[in-house]
Amino acid sequence: MAAEKKKRTIYKIGALSLLKKLEYSKQLDQHIKEGTTGSLEELAENCGYTFSLTTDLLVFMIEHLNCPIRYSKESRTYYYDSEGDLRIGFYPIEE
Repeated sequence: MAAEKKKRTIYKIGALSLLKKLEYSKQLDQHIKEGTTGSLEELAENCGYTFSLTTDLLVFMIEHLNCPIRYSKESRTYYYDSEGDLRIGFYPIEE
């Protein structure tokens, strides 16, 4: 039986490369779009991130990726207050 890889716990966003920050942000984006975030604690648990890292990622997404993220106390979920896509990569202009 193969030994399971031990999951590395990352506590702060500063320990991540830009590529990892973007990869993890994309995962949060998917939860936000699906409306399956729950509270901050639930979101962190569902993604396998620490509470601190999840908080830092949300701030990164808001401040650096310009994501219009809000939290609904009524629905207990994070959401975007306007429609859009989080795209990471190069997209040529279509003519």
